[in-house]
Amino acid sequence: AFPDSTETLLVFSLMNDDGDQIQIARRLFINKGASSVKETSGNIMYSSLSSEPSAFSLTDLTPAFLADSLTRSLDVIDASTDEKNNDGSLSRKWISRTDVLFVKFSGFNYAEADAITITNAYKSGIKHSSVNDLKDNDILIVGRGNKAIAAVQLLLVNDAAGHENDKYVFNIKKLIE
Repeated sequence: AFPDSTETLLVFSLMNDDGDQIQIARRLFINKGASSVKETSGNIMYSSLSSEPSAFSLTDLTPAFLADSLTRSLDVIDASTDEKNNDGSLSRKWISRTDVLFVKFSGFNYAEADAITITNAYKSGIKHSSVNDLKDNDILIVGRGNKAIAAVQLLLVNDAAGHENDKYVFNIKKLIE
């Protein structure tokens, strides 16, 4: 059971015209913690040096362009720059423009993750304003301040020739508020 779960006893009574009565009781257990995440899979974010979306909104759970910063929150952004990645490489680094903090958590069980395990992992992890050396199968826990937002499972970090096809493919389990 999770701390935000609840249990109640429901008693149903039925009486007929002759006064005969029957009762049945059912215990109802609502396990909020296990179901309070929304998962999206196959999310794609490209290099900042490509012509494709190079940011991601955790609010909308959608990719975004850097030019969208006036209308959307760019929570996660690829940090590729002409200065550092002019050889066609992918930065393998994420930053944020919305104060998102990153916890790289290699031992985290993404498949079984729920609101409680994501929150506990974020609270116990070392938070950074950016995350470096991203690779396939990395697990990130992201949040703001002391509040967890989501768990991210990197499926693929594709560093192809040039910048146009450099991308990150990932799954997200976002806490539902």
